[in-house]
Amino acid sequence: MDNSKILKEQIIDKVKNPLQKEYGDKNDCTLVSITNFIDYYLLDYYDFSFGSIYDLVAYQAKRQFIYHPKLGSNPLAISCLVQYMLKIKFKINKYKMKTKLFKTKNFFNIIEKSIMNNKPVILSILNTKDKKYT
Repeated sequence: MDNSKILKEQIIDKVKNPLQKEYGDKNDCTLVSITNFIDYYLLDYYDFSFGSIYDLVAYQAKRQFIYHPKLGSNPLAISCLVQYMLKIKFKINKYKMKTKLFKTKNFFNIIEKSIMNNKPVILSILNTKDKKYT
């Protein structure tokens, strides 16, 4: 039985809540998360559909061997792909991206602080070799 409960809830303005099954291939949760992150920053500069951004992200991820439909994505490559897409493809430098690896359950303070400040977060959870999700 799960004893977890929601202590605080915050919705970040401009962040969409897409359904993964509406886009692309299997095991693409990271690509949908990256697309959502990029879409958040593009809203002030460009008028792209979520689907067209996803297509660009998926193409680049496959091209750089970051993603394969059977294997999913390498969570350590998320920041590289986001930086490439925002800086090189869209010429946007107004964002901060940090990669942090946590082995503890106390990482929620950092995540909560970002969300409460209206900053999107990409969170990859790697439990075992067969169970991972972004």
